[in-house]
Amino acid sequence: MSSSEITLKGFAKRCEAVRDLIDSLLAGRMEQSVLLCGACGVGKSTLATLLAQGLLCGEEDMARRPCGVCKSCVRVQKGTHPDCLKLQPDKGKKTVSVENVRSVLSVLSRSPLEGANRAVLIPRMEQLTDAAQNALLKTLEETQKGTWFLLTTDNETKVLSTIRSRCRTVRVAPFQEEEIASILLSEGVPASRAETAAALSEGSLTSAREIAQDDSFDRTQEWTVSLLFSGRGLEDYARLSFTLKNIKDQTDDILRLGVQELRLLIRRSSAGESLPDWADGVWSHAPIERCRAVLEMILQAQRMRQSNVSASAVMDMLVQQITEETSTWSL
Repeated sequence: MSSSEITLKGFAKRCEAVRDLIDSLLAGRMEQSVLLCGACGVGKSTLATLLAQGLLCGEEDMARRPCGVCKSCVRVQKGTHPDCLKLQPDKGKKTVSVENVRSVLSVLSRSPLEGANRAVLIPRMEQLTDAAQNALLKTLEETQKGTWFLLTTDNETKVLSTIRSRCRTVRVAPFQEEEIASILLSEGVPASRAETAAALSEGSLTSAREIAQDDSFDRTQEWTVSLLFSGRGLEDYARLSFTLKNIKDQTDDILRLGVQELRLLIRRSSAGESLPDWADGVWSHAPIERCRAVLEMILQAQRMRQSNVSASAVMDMLVQQITEETSTWSL
């Protein structure tokens, strides 16, 4: 199953809020302004596109929309449907300006070119400046019949409260591990890598793809486990500190993977599921609150790196902290 084959039925299984939204679409009573929220990579843009297909689909039976194969569905997927508008920053820009918004909204003064419906996709609402969001506000307050706005954001707090109050807000739950692994397998990722990437992705298909496509992943994982999760006490710290000189360029990758690995451990331990392969010894039965304490150590190390503290200083401090912490745990 590739991302292009992800269906509304699949999204409906994620959570009740998404299922209710899809039911309202198929019943012909979906609100005209919808804000999809959730972490990066959970499929918000894909869901918005599927909803737009459902609104513009040529299938007369609403319950069977979107069919995915009619002319309208295909063009919405390709981004070429004249009645499916998409608001994006100008090339080379990171924010969406007032001019971008007004350019798209000017089209709404004219009737749809095909059929009676029109969809406006606005991905990553956090990219809109406050002025751009305010320019959109009046249109959301007085949305024309037959026009739907489908907004998405990775950060709900970056969307003006006045915008949120005029939208149906739906929080999209993360992908299930099995679903991500299935998608990666359909894209040609080897089974073992697909399973690892899915497990570490925290429900983000984007993150899973990045892991699966990283040629240096195996080496980074080896360094991460060796440096962060294999030591206990002063003797191991002395051994590990000697190797730190060789991994300066990999520090940020190791920290990022360390966070993912530890969150996976905590998640599976909390659910009573099998732990990651590296979790033996003290980690196999470590108290969850202590694992969370180590996770905070790694997150703090990431914050220090973002403040331009040297890689060697950060890693030396972190390895010492973790070996000291785990030395107090009982086997």
